[in-house]
Formats: sequence, C-alpha cells, structure tokens
Amino acid sequence: MKNPYKQIEFKKFNDLIVHLDDKVCALFACDQNGDMFWPNDSIYKNKIREVTTEIHQELLNSYNKIEEINFHLINDENVLYHTVIYDQADKPCGGLSILVNKQADVSKEDPGVIQSLCFIKTCVEEERKLVAELNSMAFELEERYEELNLVYDTDDQSDGINNGPDVFEQLVQNCTDYLDVAMAVLIMPREDLVIFHHNTNHPIHYVHSLLKQLENKLYPWVEQNKEALVMNDLSDELRTKILPEVPYKLVCCPVMLSSNQVGGILVVLNPNYLRDFTNSDRNLLDAMARKAAKVAMANYDSLTGLLKRNGFEYILENALFTSQSEGATYCVLHIDLDGVKVINETADTKAGDQLISDVGKLIREQIRDTDSIARLTGDKYGVLLDACSLEMGCTIADNIRTAVHEMNFCWNGQTHETSTCIGVVEMNADCENIQSILAASELAANVAKEQGRNLVQVYQHGDTHLQRRSGEVYWVRSIQNALNHSGFEIYSQMIQPIDGVSETLHFELLIRLIEKDGTRIPPGKFMPAAERFRLMPAVDQWVIENSFKLLVEAGSQSYINEYIWTINLSGQSLNEESIISDISTLAMKYQISPEIICFEITETAAVHNLKIAKQIISELKKIGFQFALDDFGSGLSSFAYLKSLPVDYLKIDGAFIKGIIEDPFTKAIVMAINQVSQVRGLKTIAEFVENSQITQCIKDIGVNYAQGYGVGKPIPLAEQLHKLKIEDQRAAG
Repeated sequence: MKNPYKQIEFKKFNDLIVHLDDKVCALFACDQNGDMFWPNDSIYKNKIREVTTEIHQELLNSYNKIEEINFHLINDENVLYHTVIYDQADKPCGGLSILVNKQADVSKEDPGVIQSLCFIKTCVEEERKLVAELNSMAFELEERYEELNLVYDTDDQSDGINNGPDVFEQLVQNCTDYLDVAMAVLIMPREDLVIFHHNTNHPIHYVHSLLKQLENKLYPWVEQNKEALVMNDLSDELRTKILPEVPYKLVCCPVMLSSNQVGGILVVLNPNYLRDFTNSDRNLLDAMARKAAKVAMANYDSLTGLLKRNGFEYILENALFTSQSEGATYCVLHIDLDGVKVINETADTKAGDQLISDVGKLIREQIRDTDSIARLTGDKYGVLLDACSLEMGCTIADNIRTAVHEMNFCWNGQTHETSTCIGVVEMNADCENIQSILAASELAANVAKEQGRNLVQVYQHGDTHLQRRSGEVYWVRSIQNALNHSGFEIYSQMIQPIDGVSETLHFELLIRLIEKDGTRIPPGKFMPAAERFRLMPAVDQWVIENSFKLLVEAGSQSYINEYIWTINLSGQSLNEESIISDISTLAMKYQISPEIICFEITETAAVHNLKIAKQIISELKKIGFQFALDDFGSGLSSFAYLKSLPVDYLKIDGAFIKGIIEDPFTKAIVMAINQVSQVRGLKTIAEFVENSQITQCIKDIGVNYAQGYGVGKPIPLAEQLHKLKIEDQRAAG
C-alpha cells in the first residue's frame, strides 16, 4: 500500500515549526528506508541526506519501539534532530527531521526544539490517520458505485430498455447480492408486481406475511410522503406506527415515475444480528429505484399499469422460443374494446380513460397468474395464455367477453353499454414469428367486429374468409401509410368529345398507390379495403387537395382553364357533414377556378343518399363546380332520379358500352339512355371505349364524349400537364 505520509502536504508543518521556534531552519521527511522525500529542493537537503539516513537506520536497529528524539551535529553551525513516525499498524514507516542553529552547548538537547518536534510529529501522525481513513472511504465508495453503475447503468444515458419484467427480476436479485443483504423486494401495486429475492445465508421468516405488511402498510406511507426510510431500531416510533410486525432492519426507497407520482417501493432487509444500514446504503438503493422507474416507464402503460406493446412482444418472443424448442402451446388474444369513442364524445375523455383502465383490471382478474396482459394501443389489449390449448383459450376469451359485457360501466350517473370483440390464435411450434401471430389475432378480432360485435373469433389456418380479410388488412395499412407519407400518385385519363359540337377536352383524375418497390397499384385492388374500413373520405380529401395543388401550380399558363378536370366523390364522402365546407375551403386555399372542376358520383351512391346528394350538388354548383353521374344505366328505373339530381353530365355504364357491337339489346339501352339525357339537357359520356368500332357506334348514336383505352390510357397527371403545355405552346407559336 502507498505510504500515507507521502500524501501529506508538509509545507504547512514546515511553516508552523519555523514559526514556533526561530532557531529551526527547516523540516524534513524520509521514508521507512531513511530516503528523504520532502522537501525536493531545499538548500539543506544534500547537506543532511546521508546523516538523516544514517541516524534513521541506527534508531530502527537499536529499538523495537523508538520513542526518543536523536540529535546529531552537522557542522559548526547546525544540529539535526530526528524522530521516527509510525503507520496505522504501529510499525515504523518514516521519520521527521529538523535542522536548527548550533547552540553554545551542543551536548545538551534543547527542550524547546524537542517540544516543537514532538508537537509536529503528533500533528503529522494525526493527519496520516485522517488521510488513511479518507483513502479507505474513497476506495469503498468508488468500488460500490463502480459496481452499481456497471450493473445498473444508473446514469441518464440508459435508453432502449425493452426487456420488461426480466429486468426487474435481475435488479432485485442484484440488490441482494451487491448490497449484501438478507432480502430485497420490489412492489409495484398498479403493475401487480411483487418480486423478491433471498440471500440463503441469512433466512427471512414468514415471507408471505412480510410481503403483505410491506404492500399494505409501508407502500401507502411512502406513496403519501414520497421519501426514503432507514429503519435500524426496532423501537423506532415510526416503525412502531407503520410496521410493528416486521422485526427486521430495512431501507426503503420510492420508485418515482414522475416528480410527484410514486409507482412502487424497493426495499432491502436484514435480520437484527447483521449490520445497521447507513445513508450510503440508502443512496445506493435509491439509484437502483431510479433504474426500476426507467424500466417501468419503458415497459408499462401509464394509464392502466399493463405492459406496453414492446414488453408484450418480448414475452411473446420468449414463449415462441419455448414453443419451438419444447413443443409448448400457448394462446394469444387480441381484445378490441367497443364504444370508447362514443363515450369520449358523449361524456368526456376522462370517462374513456377510466373505462380502458377498468377493463384492463377486469381482464387481469379473468386470467391466471402465469398469463400476461398488455395494452397494445388505445382501446386494444393483448393477452398471452400460458400452457393453454385452443379450446381452453376460447373458454377464457368468452369469460372475458361476458365479464366486460356485464360490467355496467357508469359515469356521472349514466350507465354505458360495454362489449368486446376478441380474436384467438394458437401459438405452437409451427408459428414462424410473433408478427404473424399478432396479425392473425387482430384479423380474427376484426372479423368478430364485422359480424356484429361482442363476439369471439378463432383464427384457423386455411379459413378463406379470414385470408381475404388478411389481404384487406394489408391494404388498409398501405393506404394509411400512403395518406401519411404521400404514397399516392394522381393519374389522368382523357375524355374526348366525339359529337362534332362539343370542343372541350375532359380529363378524369384517378389515383394509384405507390408500393415500396415503386410499383403503381390500380384502385381496383385497394379501394375495396378503403370502402370496407371507411377510409374513402380521407382518400377523396387527398385526391381533391393534391389535384387542386397540381393544377394551380401549372395554372400560371392559361391552358389549364381550357379543360374540364373530373374528380370522383365516394358515397362515404357524401355522408360527411363537412364535405361542402371542406371542398369550398380547399378551393379558396388554392384559388382554383370551380368552373374547370367536375365532381363525379356513382348512380348507386346518389340514389342511396338521394336527399343528401341533391343538397351537395346544388350547393357546390352555386359556387361553380360541375357534376357527372357515373355508372348510369344499371337499372332503367334510374331514369326517375334524373329529375331530382341537377347534374351536368351522365356517364353510361361501361358494361353496356363493351357489348354494344355484338348485342342489339345493349345498343338499344344505350340509345335510350342517350335520348333521355339529351332531352334532360345532359351531356353523355361513354366509358370503356376500347376500339374505333365502338367509337363509331356511339358517335352514330349521338353520345357526346368517349373515354377508354381506345381514346387514351391513364398517365401521370404531371406528364399530362407537361404534354398540354407543349401543345399549347405549339398552337400559340
């Protein structure tokens, strides 16, 4: 070990002894071998080095315990006084020397000088004791904090904690091992966690009763006072008040989830025959409690106390590994809570939050201690049923469904009906990954919702209905991603005048979904899913806004206003109360000329929402927009609705146009539609015009416009605008 005297600052002692006795020239210090280490640059150093070493060795060799002070004549002017100093084990470890001016009688020791040296020796040895103690404390603290930081990463940089409850298990075990205590306990009531670990060398008795005392009495006190406790004395007044039946020394620290929210307690205990706990123990345990808080906030939902999705996925990964390695069977439930949105709107969001929390507790009551539950998103839960067959999983799922349906949720005196849709999937060795398991359980829950709600649906491989729905779920996610990240592209298809009277070209604006690999997906593939999941209003809104934007950006050239641009409106959009104001707002935002925009609605949507459709068409036509009725003619009774719908154009259903050459009856229908439309003052447009024969046929009938691959295929709107610009420049120049 390093000589503690070498850590002492001797200059202050040198100054002190010179001040005490004006005969003293300087103070010197040597090590156990007599080698001088202080001062390094004294003018007397070389003069006395050898003498000091010789005297020191003589003293060490002559006595077992040297108490005296020796003196030695250096020259005619100076005398050296020397004494031995000792370490904490009472062994000689160095010496102190002072050089004084020669006195008249050299044979006599100067009592004053000896007294001064003894005083300095006492001061130096006392400082040596303090240095040694500080060194010991610093070493211990450094060792313990280094150990703590190494294991628990207590600094503020510990991110990405995502392995859930296992971290708590390890943390509690390490509290026991590294703090060297008999027992450590973590209690987090909202998360339903009570984790403890024993040191087998120091048994703790009646553990179950002890845990109840800590949870029911100590935790409420800490929750209220938000402070740590150190209890060593069994007769302590506070202990007598809150823990009279716990005969152990303990330290308790709160697990603070925020500045004023206690989420749990971390406790370490010792029998009374072991050491007392110190403030250092409290500080170390507090650092561990902060780590526990980080783990809790990373893995547990702040509203319900249930696992978050990442913690749930970690548990699923472990379960899947067990399935694949040991053949174990589990069940996964996806629970979709109905009615939260309605409660939020009719009551308030606090009511919805309370319902979500209450249902979480209810689900936890219906499952076993070995099962796991998580809040996946807002009103959706995930459950892993441990060692569970599909049959048992369905039984538990139905018990949950029944319990939620019968819970009678009340808020402000009003009772709200509650129900769930639950998807059940078996997890076994054949499953590839947890993503497919979660997707399958969610898919089954969605099917249950479609079939009437308050149902349990089992996912079975090979179920064609579920497979079809799986494809729709894929498209729904793709659509939502496209809406959020501009993943659509607008195309245009020419509608050409063919009657010799009409001159204005029309272009129908269409939509394509862009896949990650750049593939353009036509609407026929993804629109059914958008309609089923009521995403059409959002899609329509995207098309309208981005069409207006592109047209206005190209609108600095006058050619844009020479054409009619047709945009489709879905039946779902017609049911949106804000549709008129939304379109009007976008028109004002982009300063688009309403006269060049024609909205297209299908006959089916118009007839189904006749009153609403009539109102929307009338209001938007007042602003200047035009309208076309699409897919007309699927039933001749549709003629009756033409009087009620103030549209400008009528598009004949393409099913009639495709067969017009081969089927005289079909041709007669087209002729009738066209004649009625002309009498009504409407322009007609024929869809699916695929070749010149069809074009000539509908031209002879008197149809005004033709649209189809025989006229022009859809191309990106940006490309179409560029072509029109070039043509306009050529015509002008």
